[in-house]
Amino acid sequence: MRIFLFVVALGLTGCMPDQEQSEDTSAKVDTPPNLAGECPADTLQGLIGQTYAEDLIDYDGRIRVIPPGSAVTMDFLPGRLNISTDADGVIRRITCG
Repeated sequence: MRIFLFVVALGLTGCMPDQEQSEDTSAKVDTPPNLAGECPADTLQGLIGQTYAEDLIDYDGRIRVIPPGSAVTMDFLPGRLNISTDADGVIRRITCG
């Protein structure tokens, strides 16, 4: 009986999270900037018709470029800038979310 209890106790200690491991995992999680903040889509409407390039827009938040026919998630993040392009990479629409 004692051996059985010892084996069960030993097995349960393997299921418990290691404190150091939990801290390391949480330290590696980065929160993307400005997901709930202001989105500058209204001030960038003048870029419609230009070819998209990474250095075209100075924005420290998340930018999602959406070429035609792309699958995109339906989640709404107010601080995310969505840039819809045509097949040639020309900006056709700029929105938030």
